[in-house]
Amino acid sequence: RRRGARRRSPAAGPPSRHRPCSSNAASREMDFFKTSAEPPQPSGPSAFDVAKTDAWQYQDEFQRLSVSCFKKCVSAQKHPYNEGDMSLGEMQCVDRCVAKYVETKKQLLETHNRVHTAAQTQAEVQKGLVGGAK
Repeated sequence: RRRGARRRSPAAGPPSRHRPCSSNAASREMDFFKTSAEPPQPSGPSAFDVAKTDAWQYQDEFQRLSVSCFKKCVSAQKHPYNEGDMSLGEMQCVDRCVAKYVETKKQLLETHNRVHTAAQTQAEVQKGLVGGAK
């Protein structure tokens, strides 16, 4: 045994022949593998931005629905706010109002999508005709 060498426990296993890398050496190795080009940036809004916009739109839509149906069905002039709960007539009115509001929005969205798809198809056809004529 060498002089001054510590005795190793059998559980420690054989001595390592590799030197630990210093952080500078590791960073130099990492620099070697880096490319000069930056990763491609996604085009358009991020998923988070889309979700945030959707949440704002749902909140705005719910606010409009609430105000519209409340004004129509729960009027202070018709029914003074003496009671803590809505009357049966008010509840039925709100139920019908919400159903009509949702159905109207659904039909508007379907019509919008149909018109948008038709316009997009027409634009593609015109682009194909113009592109093919050149």
